Order: sequence, then structure tokens, then C-alpha cells
Amino acid sequence: MNRRILQRLNSQEYEHSFDRKALENLKKTKGFDTFVKAFYKYWMEKVYKMQFTGSNIRVTEESFPEVNKALHNACEILEMNYIPKLYIQYDYSVNAFVAGIEDPIIVLNTGCLDLLTEEELMFLIGHELGHIKSNHVLYHQMGYFIPYLGSMVGYATLGIGKLIITGIELALLNWQRMSEFTADRAGLLTCQNIDAATTASMKIAGLPLKYYNQINIEAFKRQAKEFEAYDYDKLDKLVKLISTLNRTHPWTIMRAAEFYQWQDNGSYDKILKRHWIKDTIIICEKCNQKMKIPTGRGVLKAKCPQCQHTFHVDT
Repeated sequence: MNRRILQRLNSQEYEHSFDRKALENLKKTKGFDTFVKAFYKYWMEKVYKMQFTGSNIRVTEESFPEVNKALHNACEILEMNYIPKLYIQYDYSVNAFVAGIEDPIIVLNTGCLDLLTEEELMFLIGHELGHIKSNHVLYHQMGYFIPYLGSMVGYATLGIGKLIITGIELALLNWQRMSEFTADRAGLLTCQNIDAATTASMKIAGLPLKYYNQINIEAFKRQAKEFEAYDYDKLDKLVKLISTLNRTHPWTIMRAAEFYQWQDNGSYDKILKRHWIKDTIIICEKCNQKMKIPTGRGVLKAKCPQCQHTFHVDT
């Protein structure tokens, strides 16, 4: 599949309003600034990342060429300013996450490679890259760290400090859930296939392996649309909030409903059209073979597919 490279893509263009509002509320939470300072004091980046880099297999061009190519393609599509290292850990659930703050890494579960198609994997990798591109990684790591800090503070202050930490924790976890909506949009912009985003979501939600060849995308979409239809009823919103209080990710169906709505209102297509790099036809200076190269990328090194001649072209 030929995917569009999204030149000069800014993460704010696809940032979900829930993400933005939750982050604003988080920063207003009492004691949050103090917590950020404490986090930086006790956070041990190298020790935290060592548990992943020292125990899991790193993806390289030599060891996992297809996965490595998918990572590089996803980074090119989203115009990432660097390519993060990618590791594989043994776990057959379909899941992935970002670890670290400085030069964050991506960790994929084994199940992602065995159970996802190439396009579904692009959605998942794009989702994780979306967290990095949107600078979610600092607060995400804080979310994992806060229960331990809460226990330390509670013990040192006879439980008084724990009350403040609890308020910060709830606000932080709420923002984490909302940030997933933004990352899902990055995933969709990466795979550029709404059906692949759908089937990836179904597998993340727990679709049994025996039914992978019988996936009913339209039934899942109807379920998501039904969920969206009554999402704004006050009672249901309260029930859903209570049900997700201790989860770092919102319900999978809720997430799907949000990226369907984003596509339906035209916002997704507008970004693709606005940032799409169109191809230019050039002719090999040696054998006159016609070939396509992306426009607006400066001076590129071109290689003729017919005679293998290489030359530079100003695009």
C-alpha cells in the first residue's frame, strides 16, 4: 500500500479536545507542580529503561527487517524528528507501550507480530509514535510512578500527603485515558486505513484467534456508533467515568467511536490532503526510464529501477 507522507505535520492538528482539556485540568490540580519536581528528583531513567533493553530483543534491519521497515515508514509518514529504538517482549496480548523520557523506546508484545497484519501493526506503531510526537511520555511515566511516590509521601506524612497525591493521581490517570484518543488518531494517520484501525482495535479488545478469519468490521462499527449515540447522556457518562477510574486506557469501543467520528466529520481527510507530498515524474539521465519521487523534499538521491544508475535531483 502506498501511504502519504505527511509533510510538516504538527501534533496539535490531530490532538483530541478531551486530551487538551484533561491536560489543562491536570496542570491546575493542587500540588501538581510539587509532584513534578519530586518526580524529577527520584526518577531513574537508565534503571527504568534497563529492564526493557536488558531483557528484550531489539528490532534491527538484520533481526526483524519487516518490523524495522514498518517502524521507519511510520516515522517518515508522521515526520518524526528521530527514530526510536524498538524492542520485543514476550507477551501474547496485543499491546505496546513507550518507555523512558529522554530518547524514549517502544516496546511491542510478541502477540503484535504474530496476530496483527502489516497494516494493523502500522496502526499500533503509529499510535505509540503519536505519544512521542505529542510529548506525552513525561506524564505517562509519572502515571506509572505515582503509586510508589504516593506510598512514600503517605508514610512520611502520616497519611496527610496521600490525600493530595490521590487527587493528582486521579487527574493524571484521566489525562492518560484522554491522551489515547490523540494517539489513536496518529495511528490512523500512519496506517491510513480505517478498516485496519478497526481490526487492530478488535484484536486489542480481545477478539478470539479462531475468529480472525471471520472478522465482521461492520458489526463492530455499529457497536461503536451505538456507544457514541448515548455517550453524552449524563447518567451514562457518570457510569463510564466510574468504570474507568482505575484504568490508564479508555474502553476500546469508546476509542473506536472517537476515531470513527473524527473520520466522519472530515478532519482526518483534511489532514491527509493538507500534508500530502505529491509525486513528481523524473527521467533517468542515463536510460530515460520514468520514475516517481516525492515533491518538496529538497535534494534527493534517486536510483533508477531499470539501469540502477544513481543521481541527485532537486525536488
